[in-house]
Amino acid sequence: MYKVYSEMAEKQKPEELIIYTEDKKALGTLSKGTYDKIKEITIGGNKIVPWVECVTCFIIDKKTKEVAIQLRGMDEIDPGEFDLCSGHVSAGEINKIAMIREIKEEMLMEGYDNDRLARDLVFCGKVKMDFSKAKSRKGKKIRCFTTAYAIVIDDKEVVSPNQKAVLKVGWMNFDRLKDEIRNSNFRFPYTVENCNQYERVFENVEKVIRRKIKSS
Repeated sequence: MYKVYSEMAEKQKPEELIIYTEDKKALGTLSKGTYDKIKEITIGGNKIVPWVECVTCFIIDKKTKEVAIQLRGMDEIDPGEFDLCSGHVSAGEINKIAMIREIKEEMLMEGYDNDRLARDLVFCGKVKMDFSKAKSRKGKKIRCFTTAYAIVIDDKEVVSPNQKAVLKVGWMNFDRLKDEIRNSNFRFPYTVENCNQYERVFENVEKVIRRKIKSS
């Protein structure tokens, strides 16, 4: 297995990410801090931009049907950009566990422990995201296999953002949110290559909203 090292990884032992080819062949690991800066690596004489696993979540308020929107913290990757609750999947994690960790790290939702999050999170699909193809992100060579989830919460007041990770949390109507994502006003790019995957995620989130709110 191909292993990528960095001085940062050796000194600080930061979070490690598994890196992949586009056809999901594992290449080895890379520190999270290094991955954000890497442009390409050479494997077998070929230069490639590696892919990593990410997760994102549509956190939906049951009363208003609005979705939680983040303004990313200044110490985060892509600071100051609009985002859903999102993050990388660390080496050794499964996607759902990574999503639970990110929610607890960023949103600090009162009354939602690990067991409740695991029970209430609903898988909504996968989207391949190539940041170099986003309208406003040319040259940003980050690529993610992103797993999307949705969760309907009882009240938006349970959300208390971690100020180190999230500058601010707002709430947006889901139809408007879809348009904002389609217009590339959010961190994760919506492109010709992934639009069909995105639209399937949107359809599944809408099903979650209808099912969860109707049954309450």
